[in-house]
Amino acid sequence: MVGLRFSVFVCVLLEVLQDVRCHLCMMSPVQRGDMDISKGGSDTCFRHGAPCGGTEPGSTPFESVVGGKQYFVKWQQNFNHYTVGYPGYMDIAIAPVDSDDWQLLAFAPDEYVYAQDNQQNYSSFVVIPNINCPHCVVRARYNSHKPGEDIFYQCADLEIKKSEYGDDEPTYNIVRQKHYHEFTNTLKVASSMSAPDSDLVMRGFAYSPFDDDTLYIVKVNMNGEVTPFGKFSFKVNFGVDSKQRLENVQRKRKGSYKKAKSRRFEDSTVDRMFILDSVATVNENNNLVTLYHPDVSMDIPANWIVEFDSQTGQMVHNTEIKGFLGEPISAIISNNDGTYITFSMQKNGTAGYNFVVGQLYMDNGNFTLHLQGTDTSKFLAQVELQVEQFAFMNMHYYAKTGKFYALSPGMFFMAKYRPYWQLIEINPMNGTVTPLWLNMRYYLWKGTFGGSVFHGLDQKSGMLYHVLPMLETEADVIIGVNVNTKNVTVSQITNIKYVYNLALTRN
Repeated sequence: MVGLRFSVFVCVLLEVLQDVRCHLCMMSPVQRGDMDISKGGSDTCFRHGAPCGGTEPGSTPFESVVGGKQYFVKWQQNFNHYTVGYPGYMDIAIAPVDSDDWQLLAFAPDEYVYAQDNQQNYSSFVVIPNINCPHCVVRARYNSHKPGEDIFYQCADLEIKKSEYGDDEPTYNIVRQKHYHEFTNTLKVASSMSAPDSDLVMRGFAYSPFDDDTLYIVKVNMNGEVTPFGKFSFKVNFGVDSKQRLENVQRKRKGSYKKAKSRRFEDSTVDRMFILDSVATVNENNNLVTLYHPDVSMDIPANWIVEFDSQTGQMVHNTEIKGFLGEPISAIISNNDGTYITFSMQKNGTAGYNFVVGQLYMDNGNFTLHLQGTDTSKFLAQVELQVEQFAFMNMHYYAKTGKFYALSPGMFFMAKYRPYWQLIEINPMNGTVTPLWLNMRYYLWKGTFGGSVFHGLDQKSGMLYHVLPMLETEADVIIGVNVNTKNVTVSQITNIKYVYNLALTRN
């Protein structure tokens, strides 16, 4: 049945590649040309070609600003195209017109929002270079790393007048959160619902948004209680923290503007070490295994593998992947024998992309990646999924029935406003998707395609676990649905927004 599991995964990936269009608009300073951000997918936010998306400078006079002073920059990610296994980024840079000496002003890693039709505003206070520049260009850029998709650009024009008082040094007021939220028992479990299984627990990676330098290994029981038991200096899908990001930018600004050429963002090695979101598995030792991005440019894919002991929280392995050829790894699955199967997309000239399966195995203390090739017909079957009525981000194999199961909020256009969460069954032999149960009222839950749990279907009990965000609040609940009996369990109200790569295990 392993081959069947992989075959469905293939079909889902190929569907994603049919239409890849993300968008970026810049509101402050106002971008060149037209701008319409009244809806997602605006053509005015869809511009390719360095450095300015094919737009020409506007008419003078340009907006005039004082050098060495703070300036407010605001932009919108008009469509999101987060790439699992190879997250992209957005940045803001400035240079004199007709120059390629771009100086970094602001940086934002891409966020996994589980749906591309997502309009997200970003803002940053930056310090304008203290120079005289009759015509400088502010460039916004979105590199999603999505296969088949080019970088998106927007530009705006400024006049900079040098200040006689020199550069302003910004001050920092970063709040540090030392402890996790205390969870309250405000939700009474409905009498018609069963109590959660006390023998099951989820494990994952957590960080505080107020202290993103530190990563915790945590246990989350089925009642929503979080217990940290390991601490590391990683991040989760994050670049540098807010304070460090500003300090790095300030170091680049020391000296004259011309000297900044040798320290341009494109050539920098600013600290960006982080655990990959949504790329994880549980191995035969019940340990968490994931990939992490090393201390190099965001344009280099993650090529390190790390294993954490799920009982002690200690790091078991932390090695670079040998034989890695640069194709981002989008998923990893344990073979339960010390080896792992990987999935990647590989450029195939003008013919599009190939789906590539690889195997990770230990060799002299290091993991080596051996690609099985692009001809998957030797060991995979392929079926087309029937997804006309149900969209879902993850599915879970159940050995008892030989089928896959998932929780779905419905289709994209309905899930955003009126999600009807349903348990669905996927037949890997013919791709049919069948609803089995509906009892989740839309006015209680947010519409999202997130919340999946790795290995989230317990083979012993038949319980499928999923995290659902509650409407009009930051609270979550953990829902369990028995795929055999349709019985439901629900946790207390909790908040696990900052727990990533949740995986189901038994104590």
